[in-house]
Amino acid sequence: MVVDSAVEATVVSAAELLRSYNIEVMAYMKTDLNSQTLMLKHLNILAPTEVNFAFFAWLYLYDWVLGNREVISFRGNSGALTLLSDFATRLARQTQPWQVTGNIAQYLRGGVTYVTNVMIAVATTTILYIVVTRGHFEGLNMFELSRVGAITWVGRPLLLLRSMTALCMLSTATLELQYSGYISYLSTVPTPWYTTLLAANEVTWLVSIVNDISLVFTQEYCAYYVYPNSELVWVLVAALSAFRPVAASTTVDLACTTVEIDYQAVCTAGDIQIGHTSRMVILVGIVLGCNIVCYLVTRRVVGSKPTSLVSSHLLSSGAKYLYAHAGCIHDGVYYLDRASAALDGILTWSMGNRMYAMDIKLWRTLSVEMPVPMGTDNPSMQSAYRVCFPLPD
Repeated sequence: MVVDSAVEATVVSAAELLRSYNIEVMAYMKTDLNSQTLMLKHLNILAPTEVNFAFFAWLYLYDWVLGNREVISFRGNSGALTLLSDFATRLARQTQPWQVTGNIAQYLRGGVTYVTNVMIAVATTTILYIVVTRGHFEGLNMFELSRVGAITWVGRPLLLLRSMTALCMLSTATLELQYSGYISYLSTVPTPWYTTLLAANEVTWLVSIVNDISLVFTQEYCAYYVYPNSELVWVLVAALSAFRPVAASTTVDLACTTVEIDYQAVCTAGDIQIGHTSRMVILVGIVLGCNIVCYLVTRRVVGSKPTSLVSSHLLSSGAKYLYAHAGCIHDGVYYLDRASAALDGILTWSMGNRMYAMDIKLWRTLSVEMPVPMGTDNPSMQSAYRVCFPLPD
């Protein structure tokens, strides 16, 4: 049998390293059968003088690698013994549920699924209103599904949960448990580019929350920069995650502490770190920083703050400042199309010459008599006003 020189060099290097550990086998012996004196004998398992035992020595060491044997060092006043234990069958036990951190992932997944289902329901309801009103709706308002619709129907806490789930994914390295048939080990798995893009897009939910909270200060300026703000955050987060991904780090440091003498000792072999808090802080900083920069640039470019034409208290702040209101006011009455009203949590139905509405934000029902639109001879405009909700103050 011909052994490759590189393999032979590796074996020699491994043998020298193991000899330096002075791993020994031990036995109590007698000089003869009639002797009453026991002698403690120990020998390096890879001693050069024991050539005939070398094959079995490597088998013992292989059992050590597989976890079927242990190497224990006993230290006393007269010296130290580093001994290889006898063969012991490994004890396999089922992991207790409370020890598995995957339970929190199930809760997060449930929250993300709930948000998705609610958004699908809101989008479906909006489409139904578009069909019922025969296409009389403001198309630009439909782009506010993730801002006005999500904030109104889902709420900031669950949207924060969804965005934090994406931030945790982007701040965590992916490790996969592999099994070779004898041993288990962790291997680094690269994150696919499309997964990175989708996770980075999920961070924009946090952008929507920040934009909604900052409406107290930004007001009419917000409509000018919300879209560039979201796209900028998406690009920066995706680029950072793609070109500087989070790497897992391993620290091997065996440390044992005695909980109770002759009863229990707790040993820690090392640490495996797959998540980095610093990366999450950077991602949150990108969201906040982009919002501030976009606001300052918009304020510089736009100049004096525009004045909103809507003063109804039934509209949320997002709908007031982000909806397109041009052409919606006639004879001093603000007409909100029913699809946009549904996005803002106002469910309407028409009966005769009255329009009934239920505002889920206030949990109030309203009944408004449909005014007759005067001052326009355009039949299409008159029909459009008839299917819109005249918004009271």
